[in-house]
Amino acid sequence: MKGTAKLFASYLEMNKIEGFAIEELGDEVHSVIFRTQIPLRGQTVPLAVICDDTMYTLVRANLATEALSDKNAFALSSLMMRLNHSSKLFKYYLAPDGSILLDACIPYDAKHFSPKLVMTIVNVMVKELEKEYGNFVRILWDE
Repeated sequence: MKGTAKLFASYLEMNKIEGFAIEELGDEVHSVIFRTQIPLRGQTVPLAVICDDTMYTLVRANLATEALSDKNAFALSSLMMRLNHSSKLFKYYLAPDGSILLDACIPYDAKHFSPKLVMTIVNVMVKELEKEYGNFVRILWDE
């Protein structure tokens, strides 16, 4: 592990932040995924911090896998467009498999990477999920 991943791992250790599993992908950009789970409404939502050699760190939550259907496509699209319009930090979107993802992409230069900022964004994302997850649940399971 090196670069921003090493800095982020050190920050977690120094601040005694637990609950992250670490996976080194061994790819060409030395990606490291820090995975955790967020409990919401009796479910667990996977959340990951993805660090690599690029100028971006990604914070991503997977709200639901293979969630898109003919019945809910309009309601999901409308909800995500409304939320995306109201947020500068977060973007909701559908993955190719129909999963609902929430991303925050953090640009930085090598000299100014801030693990504290990354954790702040993780915490703000958790608050966003607590606020909006119910809207997705209503669309997905109350069809």
